[in-house]
Amino acid sequence: MLEFSSVAELRAHYAAVRQRLWSAVPLVRPEPPAPPKPPPPKYIGPPRRPVPARIPTPRERVEAIVATAARFYGVPLAMLRDARNFRKRPVVRARWAAIVLLRRLTTLSLPQIGRIVGTDHGTAINALARMSERAAADACLKAELDCLAATFARPEAEP
Repeated sequence: MLEFSSVAELRAHYAAVRQRLWSAVPLVRPEPPAPPKPPPPKYIGPPRRPVPARIPTPRERVEAIVATAARFYGVPLAMLRDARNFRKRPVVRARWAAIVLLRRLTTLSLPQIGRIVGTDHGTAINALARMSERAAADACLKAELDCLAATFARPEAEP
């Protein structure tokens, strides 16, 4: 065991030991590892432009016109298209309104319009004639048809 005659010798001994031990090991703390680099961004192409609203096909437009007329008059679409079995006034009125709208808003011929609503072209001619007479006499019916037609009006092209 080590014996020291004075406190000064003890302190000198400990200083020498400390010097030997700590001289080999630096007292600097290691720096934390650098964070990993983020992966390079993926190439996604040029900036995306807003997608313009999809223009419906002519068939989709016809389907939408007929469905809107049926919904407006509260008639199921299947009843509107089945002219042989459903001849009640609300169904006939909805069918005639669909014929008028199809004639106004599309370039379809009367036989084509008749096939769409389940009738022939003669019934389509009769429906157009009667609805024009009734719309001339009844402002409410004219307003209904104009409102339905305005639903499908094409937006004006911006300059």
